[in-house]
Amino acid sequence: ELIRSNLTTASETGEAGSAIMVIGMDIDKLAAEDPTLAAELKKSFSELEKANTPAKVKAKAKEMLGKL
Repeated sequence: ELIRSNLTTASETGEAGSAIMVIGMDIDKLAAEDPTLAAELKKSFSELEKANTPAKVKAKAKEMLGKL
């Protein structure tokens, strides 16, 4: 899954960058298959977007990976 790949990159580097937009789009696509999981990920995603340090990005991305 592309979402898993982008979250793994963010969890390893602490840099979200342009992957943030892609992760958001992937969550929207996931909503068609698993609305409950997508809702959980959207909540975490909004927190990921606000993460302002590499450590926070890594932590939030790891948390999101754990939900997949």
